[in-house]
Amino acid sequence: MKKLFTLLVSTGFVFAQTLSFAQTNSDDPIYNNYPVVGKSEYSAISPYYNGMNKAIDSNLYSCAGETVLLTYTSTNCTGYIWSSDSSGSNVLANNTDYTTAPLFNDTTYYITTYNPVGSGITPMPAHSTTYSGNVRGYWFQAPIDFTITAFYVPTEASTGNTNVACVRFNSGAPPLFSTTTNDFTLLGLWQNETMDTIETCIMVNAGDYIGILGNRNDQNSYAPAPNNTTIDGNSVTITRMGMQFPLSTTPPQDLWQESGGSVSRVKFLYSTGVDPLSANVTPVNVTVYPTYDVTINENICQGDSVMVHGSYVSSAGTYVDSSQTVNGCDSTTTVDVVVNSIPGTPTLDSFAQDAICMQGGVIALPNGTPSGGYYSGSGVAGTNFDPSAAGTGTHIITYTYVDTNSCESAPDSTTITVFDCASVDENTLSGVQVYPNPTENTLFIQMPADSDENLNVAIFDATGKQVSFWTNAKGIITFDMTSLSNGLYIVQVSSGQKQARFKVTKK
Repeated sequence: MKKLFTLLVSTGFVFAQTLSFAQTNSDDPIYNNYPVVGKSEYSAISPYYNGMNKAIDSNLYSCAGETVLLTYTSTNCTGYIWSSDSSGSNVLANNTDYTTAPLFNDTTYYITTYNPVGSGITPMPAHSTTYSGNVRGYWFQAPIDFTITAFYVPTEASTGNTNVACVRFNSGAPPLFSTTTNDFTLLGLWQNETMDTIETCIMVNAGDYIGILGNRNDQNSYAPAPNNTTIDGNSVTITRMGMQFPLSTTPPQDLWQESGGSVSRVKFLYSTGVDPLSANVTPVNVTVYPTYDVTINENICQGDSVMVHGSYVSSAGTYVDSSQTVNGCDSTTTVDVVVNSIPGTPTLDSFAQDAICMQGGVIALPNGTPSGGYYSGSGVAGTNFDPSAAGTGTHIITYTYVDTNSCESAPDSTTITVFDCASVDENTLSGVQVYPNPTENTLFIQMPADSDENLNVAIFDATGKQVSFWTNAKGIITFDMTSLSNGLYIVQVSSGQKQARFKVTKK
């Protein structure tokens, strides 16, 4: 988004009411309207300038990273200097327009304006014939730097409306007819003007190839060519130039020159310098508002969604939203969404203590594979299981894996059955025999004959700690107790809600 800022400056030249000119061309409107300063042929009595009546918008704004076109506009032709300092020592441009570099911080520029001096008028050869229709004119190469301040078309061919155009050829002189060119810059165009004198402000540099077309009511006032005029005392050759269209309806195009033939007479007023004492400096403050270019990274797990620019998305991708700040500056927010896959179901190691006494102490849960997950379930605290907190009954313990992207797996699970080992003699499962009791080394545990039940067998010490465990037990289990300490042990055989408990003494 680019911005154009125009500095409107109202300036004017006020001259004394009494003006005196030499008799030559004293009836020419361009001379009567504009006194000629510093020329011996034409002299003005007590001309003076009233300086500038400023009307500048000196507080402008831009968005960060943008260039700003600063344009100075005046109602009179003045000299200008854009600078970065109030003294004008660091000159940026000496044109009405200055395009800044991209701005990222508040910046102050300065426009210094001067009143013109050293004015003159280009004399034209005398009128010879009249040509109607297509416009003609002349081209010349500028001998010095000067500024065109007004145009005037003589009235010998017509007193009708004025048509004038001024161009700068970009690549040297225009080609000889019938070759044409459009490689030029249009500096000014006035069509069907009712004013005799056309005010303008066109800066010309030494060496420029300038072309001027003009007539009245499409009637050209012809003079022989090539011919000469003068600019600030320098002799300048003017050569025939034209186009095959009427200027009243067609802007300059397909221009050409001829070495002979006639030129169409157009006079212009010019200034060759500025009055340093008339310098007026005005600061122009450009406030730079910030823009934003923000990138946000969002990681979600497969099946989840995230809010992006006002709506939920569940697919991976780059989502861009452009908006404007309250100051009108463009801002962009980019959200990169990455969707991570759900890890596979982890493995929970076999839990060898899935039948324990409620009176037993806290036991450590086995490691899950892969590691880095967490346990959940009744009686679980971190990686420990407290049977007294869980209470009697069958409890489901789950292990859930969490990967580096914080995505959770489907949990693996196991069961733990907690018994009240204090009620040892309350047997509801018959047919179980435990012997010898007491025993010194070997203990035999005999399952009920012809039992089709899924029997689990656990042996606990007096503290309730499980010392051995069997699943799907059948027949007779032989258990070596040699390594166990002497004391009281509990043998528990269970199947669902049925159970048989026996106190066994090792001596």
